[in-house]
Amino acid sequence: EVSVLSTPVAQPEGVMVAPTDSSIVYIGGISSHDLGVVDISVFSAPVLVETRRGVGMQLVGATRKDQPVWPRDSATAASADDAADADLVYMAGWGARGSLVVLNSSSASRPALQCRTPPSQDLQLAMANRVKLHRDWALMPLETRLGGFGVVDISGAVAAQEGGEAAVSQV
Repeated sequence: EVSVLSTPVAQPEGVMVAPTDSSIVYIGGISSHDLGVVDISVFSAPVLVETRRGVGMQLVGATRKDQPVWPRDSATAASADDAADADLVYMAGWGARGSLVVLNSSSASRPALQCRTPPSQDLQLAMANRVKLHRDWALMPLETRLGGFGVVDISGAVAAQEGGEAAVSQV
């Protein structure tokens, strides 16, 4: 059986399950920079819960649940669920003006903007197309003609006030 839901998210590039509720998925659009929130609790009838316009993500994102800080096989490793940023979703904002967007998914069907890189640094992250988490950094390949690589300090993402900014540096 196949179920299809039309959404206003143009050219969806990525989809991920909300880290706090497996019945909610996020869909990100590469050209629209929109976020679609979809409830898939009834497989045969997915429902569009919300569309966040112009949030700025491609949604090839990351969470501590799929990229924990600690090794998974260590007997002494802390659980990714216990990480201070377990509810945060890190996403690449692809385009001529790129960004790192961080959403708080503690209310999975109504994710809130936690923080993003400062707009003054968007040109540094132009064409950021993925996010990988490593310790206190978001590692972002830049899909430019010569190639590039951005590193964003995410150590302050948990403490950021809603809608705040995160520091960025580019390698």
